[in-house]
Amino acid sequence: MATKLSDLLTEARKAKKLSKAALGMAQAYGDGWSDHAYPMYVPQVVPDAMEKLMRDTDVRNKLRGMVDRNLNWRSDVWTSPAEWTEDAKLFVPSYNNFEAAGVGKWLSKFPGIQVQAAREGSVALYVKGDGETLESMSQQAEDQAAVDEVSFEAEGGGSTKLGKPYEQGDVLRLWWD
Repeated sequence: MATKLSDLLTEARKAKKLSKAALGMAQAYGDGWSDHAYPMYVPQVVPDAMEKLMRDTDVRNKLRGMVDRNLNWRSDVWTSPAEWTEDAKLFVPSYNNFEAAGVGKWLSKFPGIQVQAAREGSVALYVKGDGETLESMSQQAEDQAAVDEVSFEAEGGGSTKLGKPYEQGDVLRLWWD
């Protein structure tokens, strides 16, 4: 039986088959973890441990995302648009103009892409694929997915420059305010 927060989250992840990307997204979007994943996953996994853990204010706050929320995070996992959509609908279903279901539907129109969840103060998403597809996506992003910032950057990171043209090996960065 789990007695520490990290063990509890690990058990929840295994029991409900949350991917590493989903767990990272849950921690980055602490409010989403609180509102959506926490009531759905944690109490079902280790109900006996929950009563004891929830008496501890620090643990309770961590579980609700008040301490562990990270405003700047980028997953180290690339996933399919379908997997990202399911995770996003759970942990950050909407935020200002961002709507996970709508973005997921738009992403599904582009075969062969992979996506990487991120949070840069607000919702962000990195996309890799062939240059022609990424160029097309960059031109449609504002109208089709309500994206506020569209840019290209080298896949390994580095500076993001708005208006930078696509170069071989770049990834597309999408950000919602």
